Amino acid sequence: MRLLLLSDLHGDSARTRSILSKAGDLDLILAAGDLTEFGGARELDEILSAFGGLLPKLVAIPGNCDRRTARERLAELGISADGRLVERGGLLVAGVGGGSLRSGLTPYERREDELSAALEPALAEAGRRGPLLVLSHQPPKGTGADERHGASVGSTSLRALLDASAPLLWACGHIHESHCARMIGPSLVVNPGPANRGRYAILRIEEGKPGSFGASAELFS
Repeated sequence: MRLLLLSDLHGDSARTRSILSKAGDLDLILAAGDLTEFGGARELDEILSAFGGLLPKLVAIPGNCDRRTARERLAELGISADGRLVERGGLLVAGVGGGSLRSGLTPYERREDELSAALEPALAEAGRRGPLLVLSHQPPKGTGADERHGASVGSTSLRALLDASAPLLWACGHIHESHCARMIGPSLVVNPGPANRGRYAILRIEEGKPGSFGASAELFS
């Protein structure tokens, strides 16, 4: 399967359309939060309009910059994986939205225990019945996807869940300067960088032996 991973669109419809026009044929699109720039449902609808006929292929979570009405709109449309397990084309996507609690000045910040509590039920539901993908806005700590000014600023609770669940892929965003694709144990961790600066990733999920899957990523800007 061929997937597009976006994060940190920040309401830039023109840039989103440009990326989608270059991405080619896709089986699934993952959006790892901050679809709007501190916007609500109206702003979310504007950015979703950029997906056009590809919208049914989208699975998304809200980021720390997405307001409550935007989060509710994602859920109403059946797009949100925040605190849920979504199955698409045989892939299981477990999601958790929002950023780690820092200043409390952005609309969707969560304590460490809130991040883990939101994701754990979806991981438990997934079990081992298919290839597991995790979609978070906040990166797990110490993965290379969370480096800002030389410091690792990711979530400790999400890192614990990464180590415990060992998903095929962990897709995240939030830290704009830390775009990367790196193996952490058996899991591929990818931060594509901010889509509003033209960055994205193309992911490939391939089956090897029956029940065995591999993931790869290519970063674009």
